[in-house]
Amino acid sequence: MNFNDFILKKAALSGIKQGSLGTFTSSVKENIKNISLFDSASFEDLENIDIEKLLETDDIDSVLGENATPDQKALAQVVKALLEVDDIKEKADVDGSGKIEQAEALEFLKSAMAFDGDLTNLTMDDLDALVEKMNIDLSANWDEAINEAVQDKIEDVADKATQAIQSSPVGNAISNAASRINNAINGGSSANKNNKTAQQSETPETIKKQIEEKQGDIKDIEAKAEEEVAEQEKLKEEAMKKAGVSDEELKAYKEKEAEIGKQITEKETAIKEKDSLISDKESSVSSNESYISSLASQISANESKLSSISGDDDNAASKKQEINSKISNLKAEQSKKEEENTKLKQEIETAKKEKTTLEQEKQKLEQEKQKLLSDSLDASKGFGKGVGSSEAVSKMKENITNFDSKISEIKANSQKEVAAKQSEIQELEVKLKNAEAVEERTKFLKENTYKAGLGLTGEELAEIARTTGGAEGTTGWCLKGVNDSLEKAYGFRLSYNSAYQAIGEMQNKEGFEDVTSQYTTDQDLANLPAGAMVIWENGNGHEHGHISIALGNGQEASDHIQTQTTSRYGTKYHIFMPVT
Repeated sequence: MNFNDFILKKAALSGIKQGSLGTFTSSVKENIKNISLFDSASFEDLENIDIEKLLETDDIDSVLGENATPDQKALAQVVKALLEVDDIKEKADVDGSGKIEQAEALEFLKSAMAFDGDLTNLTMDDLDALVEKMNIDLSANWDEAINEAVQDKIEDVADKATQAIQSSPVGNAISNAASRINNAINGGSSANKNNKTAQQSETPETIKKQIEEKQGDIKDIEAKAEEEVAEQEKLKEEAMKKAGVSDEELKAYKEKEAEIGKQITEKETAIKEKDSLISDKESSVSSNESYISSLASQISANESKLSSISGDDDNAASKKQEINSKISNLKAEQSKKEEENTKLKQEIETAKKEKTTLEQEKQKLEQEKQKLLSDSLDASKGFGKGVGSSEAVSKMKENITNFDSKISEIKANSQKEVAAKQSEIQELEVKLKNAEAVEERTKFLKENTYKAGLGLTGEELAEIARTTGGAEGTTGWCLKGVNDSLEKAYGFRLSYNSAYQAIGEMQNKEGFEDVTSQYTTDQDLANLPAGAMVIWENGNGHEHGHISIALGNGQEASDHIQTQTTSRYGTKYHIFMPVT
């Protein structure tokens, strides 16, 4: 266990040590907020604390003893701060004596362990869910507890971070400070296996915005290069005049140079178009390959299920026919995408050859442009007149032609930077194609996924719900009650803080079928078949949603039994039936 991580995060977010942590910008605080937290504390860790004595004193060392580790002290401080919150104290004090006894404290903390589906450990997810569930503001309690528990370490972290801000270059100050905080709080760890806060999937809109930003970067790079080229052209023209090239000769040279430059620009535009075409088609290939892989996995899964079905009765024959139909659909889609990729790859190859030809033509034009300058200087009547030696004239010519070399270098560097940005854009375009196609592809895969039953009828699940979660007799813990029933029935739990968060998982859960569209009225809900699981979305005044299992008699079971819910603050519902 490492509760120091938990406490330090609370410190950062609560604004402890404002003089130091307050130095950071909101972006750094956001970085702190996303730090992975502590692993877990076992029930044995909690049993080792004399909680009754802990709640009677502010001297934690006297409770734990002089050999207590920093983690044990931190855990004790968290437990003390938690159980001293009025709302929690009232709930934990089961006998209403006004004092939380050891057994009551342990029972309360043990019940809190259930929030993330793992009954054996107390985690960050458990505590956050508990606080959210009870609508508790812990700020005042945490401030005091944190100051006592980790004051020295907070000061050390803050000092190091502030030092980073003061000593680092402006462009790196914030990121360096954030990195120091990450390392100090996480002990150098970059990830945590129990941090269940996954990064949200990027939407097409956010990806498009990133692409637009990269395209803006490219325009900036090209604009900067154009300015630098124009400066070199100006210096070249001035040098030619100083070397004796007349205005008439310079005008003739610039006209011919402009014509060649126009052709070079046309080639560059055509090359960009080919780059865009190639990038778009390569993005499509990558997106298709990912989809083809998903199709292959689903085909394999269905074939495995097919081979597991034994018997020659009508039920077995029907299942085999259904699975074979889904496999056929998946293979047809797989073949379609493979043919599409074959065509795309051929088009990419053709476009690359055409691009190579354009690049060769552009290179010849650039060589022609360089030769034009050399020939124009040689043909000039006034170039180098009055210069003492042929070596001096050659040096003068070399200096002038160097301007074209610098221009070529500027363009090459610009093209290199642009190519790097285009590579980033291509990666984003793959993401975009995947994001835009995810709904359609997910639907197809779902429709062609054979879901085998988990061995229980709806009636059997309902009976377990009635005698397990429904028999608990509590209120406000619907997800826990249903989870207790599911664990007994199938051995799994829905590991979420709120009921509505389980909707996505159940829509793809093996052994359950989404039958929402079959029940559209209040009367339909009142007459749900036994075993139907109903999950309500969240809404105003109903932030956690609701979950229950229909008993088939107009009642539902969650952490207690009540009349079937048919309306929930105007929010939508989702219904799932066990597949037999």
